[in-house]
Amino acid sequence: MLPDSVRDEIIEALPDLYWVDVSHPDDAISEVALEPQLRKHRAGFEEPPEPYESVALAWPETGVIEETNPVDNHVATERFDPDEVEEGHAHGREIKGHNSYDTLELIVTAEGTAMIADEVVGPRDRAVALCDAVHSFLTETWPSRPLDLFDEQGAPIDDSHPTVPDTFADELSVSVLPREIPGRGTTDMSDQVEDSEAQCNAAVELAYVDSWSEFHYVTEEIDPEVEAGPDPYDTR
Repeated sequence: MLPDSVRDEIIEALPDLYWVDVSHPDDAISEVALEPQLRKHRAGFEEPPEPYESVALAWPETGVIEETNPVDNHVATERFDPDEVEEGHAHGREIKGHNSYDTLELIVTAEGTAMIADEVVGPRDRAVALCDAVHSFLTETWPSRPLDLFDEQGAPIDDSHPTVPDTFADELSVSVLPREIPGRGTTDMSDQVEDSEAQCNAAVELAYVDSWSEFHYVTEEIDPEVEAGPDPYDTR
């Protein structure tokens, strides 16, 4: 399973803003920016005043070994310089690993109505749009390393723009590959929350190599004629 430190890296790498499609007769304002609160599932947080949007991330299924790939597969071999290795220390190591994945679940909640360009946008529209945006970011933008990013008017986005992630998926301390899960796109779950709220769920797989090191020691060859001494069973 991914260490807690890597899970924290994932949350920190997500953008601060998401451009979402909100249905509106005026095409110029049909796409708006939402700034949700990002948090771990069940993490304590002070509920902000309405209207608000939040994205909670949960890992319900962790460390699953992919059965379609070989187990204990070789990843890399590293040989140390014998002249720099102290006595009793490893002379090299072999890195092995399981091809694994963790399931990352998205729980998007919106509460209250928001005024957008003098129009009232309810929590369901915002929750659905935000869930689509986060899911799309994880499965399309984050792993693809696009060379150019553009805003909704087609203008280039500066590197400091809040929609640009600070860390891409392959730059985490444990490199991951986000993948779509068939049938786990945005699903409206608003019937499970209060009337003033709306909630949507989605999920992605974060594939990675769960690796470990096997250290190797090289023993110095001994000349048996010199080092072994007289044979106690030699009766000559």
